[in-house]
Amino acid sequence: MRCKMEREKAKMKQVIKIKFVDDEGKPRGKEYCYYCTVPTIALGDYVKAPVTPQSENDMPSRKGIVTKINVPEQEIEPFKQYAKTITERID
Repeated sequence: MRCKMEREKAKMKQVIKIKFVDDEGKPRGKEYCYYCTVPTIALGDYVKAPVTPQSENDMPSRKGIVTKINVPEQEIEPFKQYAKTITERID
């Protein structure tokens, strides 16, 4: 029973905001909204954020840092059909 509850909780999505980080690990640019299924996500966590590659040489994900959690669903509403989901925390 407990495992089933944990699986269900892991499927739950919350909206978070991240900033992408540069090669030195410093946040740069504007914040982006993502769905997140990592159950214990916290401010300052580094995540693997999926991105839409702009060319064949681009990576399908980039490193980001969580800047806000529990963001109201309304903030992602206008573009939620395009919103991607973060499923992995990284070091």
